[in-house]
Order: sequence, then structure tokens, then C-alpha cells
Amino acid sequence: LDFNLSLSGYEKFPGTNLSVGSRGEDVRTLQDYLNLIAITYRGITPVPPTGVFAEQTRRTVTEYQRRFSLPQTGVVDEQTWNSIGRTYSDLISEINVAEEQFGGNMLREGDSDFSG
Repeated sequence: LDFNLSLSGYEKFPGTNLSVGSRGEDVRTLQDYLNLIAITYRGITPVPPTGVFAEQTRRTVTEYQRRFSLPQTGVVDEQTWNSIGRTYSDLISEINVAEEQFGGNMLREGDSDFSG
């Protein structure tokens, strides 16, 4: 599965809805977001990251909308874009863990979170 993991956050809504026939970098970004989300959430199918919003992308958007209780239009409006972006951003922050996120306590065999 091919997608761009270097997108550390999500881009703001491009200003126009994306739907079948849309093309360009915004569609490619959307497809990258959906492909990472598809790894984690069953029922969301990956799409080829072509930059062309075709029928397969519409189906995947509809799957996402169903899973996240959004109107199932297959169109990426601002509400859907922001929901997809937030989901992507949450997932990518778990993958790209920075060294300073480490809590500082090494765990060893026999350690426990429970006292006494």
C-alpha cells in the first residue's frame, strides 16, 4: 500500500468539495489520509493514490462517512475533510513518536504499575 507518511498534520479544507471527477494534489492528499486510516479501521478500503477522485475513492469516502457517523454522500465537504484529517492526524502522531515523548521510566521484567 503506497501513501505518504511525511504528512505530519492535516491540511486545511481546500475550499471546494471533492467528488467524482475532482483531481489534483488535494485529492492525492485525501487518498493518502484514507490509506493510512484504512490500515487501522476495518471496513475502510484503501484506494490507489492517483490524485483522481474516481468511483473507488467515492466508495471509500462513503465507508469512512458510515464508520464515523457522517452523512453518507461520498462527497468530501468541509465536515468530512476535517473528520478525515483529524483521524489521520491522530494516527500519524502515534506512528511518528518523538524521542521527547518518552516518559523516562524504563520497564524491566517484574515491574508493576500496582503498589503494595
